Amino acid sequence: MVRRRIIFHEFNLAYEGKAYLPLVAGQLLAYAWQDPDLRAAYDVAPLFFRHQAIEQILAAHPPTVDVAAFSVSVWNEQLSLHVSEALRQAHPQALIVFGGCQVPFDAREYLAVHPWIDLCARGEGEQTFAAILKARAHGQDYAKIPGLTVRTPEGAIVTPDNSQPKELDVYPSPYLGGWYDVLMAAHPEIEWQAIIETNRGCWAQCAFCFWGNALNAKYRLFSVERVSAIFSWLGRHKVKYVFNADSNFGMLPQDQWILNALLSTHDAWGYPDKFRTCWGKNTTDKIYTMAKRLHDAGLDKGLTLSRQSQDPQTLINVHRSNIRLDVYAALQRRANADGVPVYSELILGMPGETEESWERGL
Repeated sequence: MVRRRIIFHEFNLAYEGKAYLPLVAGQLLAYAWQDPDLRAAYDVAPLFFRHQAIEQILAAHPPTVDVAAFSVSVWNEQLSLHVSEALRQAHPQALIVFGGCQVPFDAREYLAVHPWIDLCARGEGEQTFAAILKARAHGQDYAKIPGLTVRTPEGAIVTPDNSQPKELDVYPSPYLGGWYDVLMAAHPEIEWQAIIETNRGCWAQCAFCFWGNALNAKYRLFSVERVSAIFSWLGRHKVKYVFNADSNFGMLPQDQWILNALLSTHDAWGYPDKFRTCWGKNTTDKIYTMAKRLHDAGLDKGLTLSRQSQDPQTLINVHRSNIRLDVYAALQRRANADGVPVYSELILGMPGETEESWERGL
């Protein structure tokens, strides 16, 4: 069997010699590599993980490209589109797959506007990407794979959603599986940063966000043991900065244990040095206490006291509620007294918001 080549593109934010380890590429490939057929059928070329000139990126591609995968976010969509269009011209037979939060769930119009893209995946990608690779290797129909918008001769179609596992530990960790060791060794000049998940889902169903509405309103958890092992890996590899991609850290019972594991790792290795997280939407005393522990250890990047909007009708329109302003003020005074940095977030342009209501709220 002639081995095929996967090229993965996850152009993350990079600056001043720092770059994020490509979490999506690692997760999708680690899950796919559990299948011995896929390990036998494919090679993985170097992962493209940082913003560069398009010509520089294209020049670094190997002579053959069988599957070109792109993880697309707001900060890399245009670069991904330009690179993928050029790859289509250079490799007409390649399968070009887009996924990520910038790709619409119903991507039929997206495929029409960008005719060089073959498939668009939605939601969690582990099972979907593995199924795509298997179909490619065996010449099977992509239209039978859940979780896709597929270009067909009759026109693009949207396939049914994937059923997702309740226990997330079925997805192997790219950190613990060695997927980043070669990458880090090849780029000693980079100060690597990391993204982790301890759960997936969101209880809130804010209309401006797709997380709890279309993906998962119920939480599904990675085990504390797994997260603790990842923290240890990060400590041993001297990763300074960790971004936690949970929706509401501090609200679940296991978050206390996860915080304990993080602090223990920091005490043992001196790393991670900073931990940035999306705190629970309505800050409670429990969340504040956790943020204070992070601050006392020198790990915090600020406590979120989000407002989104101050206009009552706008909040109704987007299905959002805020903590009372007197509670907000009390938390801010408490944080100021303890030296804990706090910040707030307001969102521009939500339905019902006007220039006058925005100024009044600010």
